[in-house]
Amino acid sequence: MSTDPTKLAAVLICLLLSAVVGFLSGLTLKALGAPTLISVSAGGGAFIATAALGIAIIGLFC
Repeated sequence: MSTDPTKLAAVLICLLLSAVVGFLSGLTLKALGAPTLISVSAGGGAFIATAALGIAIIGLFC
């Protein structure tokens, strides 16, 4: 079984962009004065949501 380099690159880019989205959403909430636990939870939720959506789209079209 061989790996498709295009799909691997797409998944890595998706996870990297999801991490950036999660970090920025948590940082934004913290800057707006939210407690740390809420900021971390929102950042993690944003990461999971964007990663799941991105991988689902990659699975459909690649």
